[in-house]
Amino acid sequence: MHAALGALRRTVGVVSCPAVQRARDDLARGRAWKARDRLFGAVAGYPADQEVLDLLGEVLYDMGDLPSAGRYWMLTAREGPQVEAAIAALFEQCGGSALVVAQRLPIVAPSTAYPQSVHKRLAQLPADALRWRQGRNTIRREATSGNWLVGLVASGAAGTFILILVLGVVKAIELLWP
Repeated sequence: MHAALGALRRTVGVVSCPAVQRARDDLARGRAWKARDRLFGAVAGYPADQEVLDLLGEVLYDMGDLPSAGRYWMLTAREGPQVEAAIAALFEQCGGSALVVAQRLPIVAPSTAYPQSVHKRLAQLPADALRWRQGRNTIRREATSGNWLVGLVASGAAGTFILILVLGVVKAIELLWP
């Protein structure tokens, strides 16, 4: 399957992620952990690359990490009993919550970068779990329980303000009582 994918990519002029071949070399040398780490890094630069996502899912599955394999295979066109088992393990790990599953998916690429089968899989999740962002046409994870990033930034700003206030009071005390 990987050879066919690679041949197809070369035929249509799509540049393959260089980490994929290195990961395959790592696997041939029996270093699955190295291939896994290399592919995790590749996902950052190639977030919708089907070859990267598929191979990463395969490596994770072979290492026995079915829920993580499901996270990546859910974003590929790959089908079959292994994929179904991995996605089922992901749902089990998330307590059966589609919202939690959606939050754990590493989706950051434009929606057009994913195959139609991925769109169909994601369409099975509740509408409030995943939303197609208007304007940017990017799939984004959105929690209905609130935005944790806003809370984190606000907490950091409040902490910085308190720190500056305390340092100012300490400095004022030093000036008043030498």
